[in-house]
Amino acid sequence: MLLAFAAGTVANVMLRGDAMIAKHGIGMVIGSTAVALALFGTMVWLISRRRQNWARWLMLALVVVGSPQWIIVAWHAFSKQPIAGALTLIAFLLQAVANCFVFTHGLMQNRRLHSAPVTEETHGEPCFPVST
Repeated sequence: MLLAFAAGTVANVMLRGDAMIAKHGIGMVIGSTAVALALFGTMVWLISRRRQNWARWLMLALVVVGSPQWIIVAWHAFSKQPIAGALTLIAFLLQAVANCFVFTHGLMQNRRLHSAPVTEETHGEPCFPVST
């Protein structure tokens, strides 16, 4: 997810860096990028380390809501600077794949918790009772 943020930031600077610096100043551009990175990093930390389910769903909602914007920006960026357009598209794809991993990795961990290995103590019996 952080790689997607980095690619998107580089593409944004390539496309609008000069105009943003001229309008707002270098301090504002660096400051807003730092705030965005802090918020994004906090979300990644909440998802990966704290296992906050609401953060996973919020990140997924942001990707779904932002998808049309990413595609429109990538489409226009290809006409101005193909490298920036490619970076925008790569950032979108990285974010989408990262969200897929966030949800499928949790399913695999949950499945591993509920399937106990066969040992001498269990004699091949499941650890959790199975209702039929």
